[in-house]
Amino acid sequence: MNFKAKLGIFLGGVFLALCGAEIPENLFPDQSFRSWEATAERRFTANGGENGAPALIVERTNPDVFDFKMEKIQYPMKPNSRYEITYRVKGKNVSPLKLGAGVWMVFWKKGRWAGEFTRRGLYGSSDWKTFRFELTTPKDFDSAYIGFYMGMPSKQPKNQLGYAVFCRPVLRELKPIWNVDLLNPPLHHGLRTGPNQLVFTHAVIGQLDKLPEYLTAECKGATQFTQKVPVKDGRFVVKADLKKGDFTLTLRYGPFTKVFELSAGREMPANGVWIDERGRVIRNGKPFLPVVIYDNHCAPTLKEFGYVVTEEDIRLFLESPFTSMGLDSLWRTRFEGEQDGTRWGKLTRKTLDNALKLMDRFHAAGKTMLTPARPIHAKSKMLGATGIMDVSKLLIRTFSKHPAHLMWYFNDETDMSADELAKRELFAQLDPFHPTLQVQYKVEAYGECIGATDLFGMDNYPIFNENSTLEIVAKAMDAMQKHFSWNGHISCWAVPQIFNWNNYDKTAPYYFPAEEQIRGNVILMALSGVKGYYMYHRQCLREGVDHAGYLKRWEMVCRVAQMLRDLEPYLLSSQDHPKFEMKVLKGQVRAQTFRTDDGRLALLVANVGKGEGEAEITFPGSESLRSLYGLTKQENGKWIFKGKNIAGDVIK
Repeated sequence: MNFKAKLGIFLGGVFLALCGAEIPENLFPDQSFRSWEATAERRFTANGGENGAPALIVERTNPDVFDFKMEKIQYPMKPNSRYEITYRVKGKNVSPLKLGAGVWMVFWKKGRWAGEFTRRGLYGSSDWKTFRFELTTPKDFDSAYIGFYMGMPSKQPKNQLGYAVFCRPVLRELKPIWNVDLLNPPLHHGLRTGPNQLVFTHAVIGQLDKLPEYLTAECKGATQFTQKVPVKDGRFVVKADLKKGDFTLTLRYGPFTKVFELSAGREMPANGVWIDERGRVIRNGKPFLPVVIYDNHCAPTLKEFGYVVTEEDIRLFLESPFTSMGLDSLWRTRFEGEQDGTRWGKLTRKTLDNALKLMDRFHAAGKTMLTPARPIHAKSKMLGATGIMDVSKLLIRTFSKHPAHLMWYFNDETDMSADELAKRELFAQLDPFHPTLQVQYKVEAYGECIGATDLFGMDNYPIFNENSTLEIVAKAMDAMQKHFSWNGHISCWAVPQIFNWNNYDKTAPYYFPAEEQIRGNVILMALSGVKGYYMYHRQCLREGVDHAGYLKRWEMVCRVAQMLRDLEPYLLSSQDHPKFEMKVLKGQVRAQTFRTDDGRLALLVANVGKGEGEAEITFPGSESLRSLYGLTKQENGKWIFKGKNIAGDVIK
């Protein structure tokens, strides 16, 4: 931002303050678009909008020309506050690429990027439609800009073309909300009877005056009580002697009220899962570390014949160290010879039966399935079921009792909504001992995701080239600790990157992560307390190489998966972390110690920042341990770790 622009922002703010100008309800800059300067891809029309309203035409016909421009929002927006954007739009031949034609907001602080908001907009050809989005502003910014786009140079392939007309835009502030949920134990209808400490996490989205230091918890039903509960540092604990049966817990906190429908004493089925007080998955009565491989296109035949699972796909997985698979296309499972000539194929009773047969084979080999429950929306249809609730019930009837069913993959980078919350409650009621999982990448918005699912996961992908760092992953780990930890524990998941960014963003270099980068990323996640790993994803291992190259990459990610399996007794131990001291000599380094239940020790260490990292670690009793990857040496009774960019080591 140049000096004149900065001066204009400053003087505009001073003018509004001196004049005592009333801030309008609609903050959108010039809703008529008359003052919006024309560019090569946008132009004002006085009556081209709906019912003759003024409008903005956005059109791209030349893939080599981007002429995108944004407008400053003249009235001040509040930091860490909720806003709503709505507009009407129609379009013609909008390329069905990543974002279509939509809205983009960017926030700045002293000329530096402070945050942004964008969502997928209109694509294809359509008459007038309403788009509505909610956003939360960054915690610190001094200006905001908004614009309508037909693709963006930083986000889209250049062939995002089409014609769209936008009108009646509204940008208005929303009231603050209180996101609150059971953190441990997280299963709303899988609680145990007897004395319980119900740990809650919460976050207020929006600005309020000072909130009280206590809230009121009132329980009615099978269990009854009223408590005054202290609230501190984003957590509070409701202590209760739970009786068998259903009950309602009402929480009142300042201007907010939240009602939970809960149950205790339900019988857990043989294939059920529990999350214990240390955040561990408990399966078959003992701690279990899920190490999952994600696959959505199980075979290279996808592009020619449609989705199909091959015998090699199955064999490689069954022989691998992965405990589980997440198969996005599970509902449409077809085996070799069953292709129907379309890309995904029809969802039929047979494809669901095939899915169950596939899960039978997984169970026979001791493997489990992270069962998809997404995407489901109001127009979803499945074997006569229509809509979110009916389709969800069909999925629960089909998969919940299968012995290979581990949990539900519920939400992939989707904003929390009333529909998502209703779907979560339905799954909790009908399948209470199989948790729901979401993954999100907006580190600053983790608090907005509280309550969307039983378990939270992150999917920040840091590896673009050989000089990439783990800084964004470290920030994600810190944010998970902030919102989802208790007593030093988390039940969170993480999604390690095993793909080349060029598969998704053609402006990114073609670079497949090196083994030491994948391993270093996973080591940072492990030392941060992550309880489940969901490697994304197997299809990308095939991209850009022949079959032998694919098998070589598969062996590489299997080695990282085996490292996690070998660390399971350490990561899932009931013992507290042994004491150690670390002195960082250079860069950014993180470390953690572990002790197994039978007394074995381990040290995990990772470089986080750019360039070289070096640390001196004193770990009593570790003298007989050894470095597995050669980055840490013993000198004078201390461990000296040296790593560059993405690097990690295990000493055990």
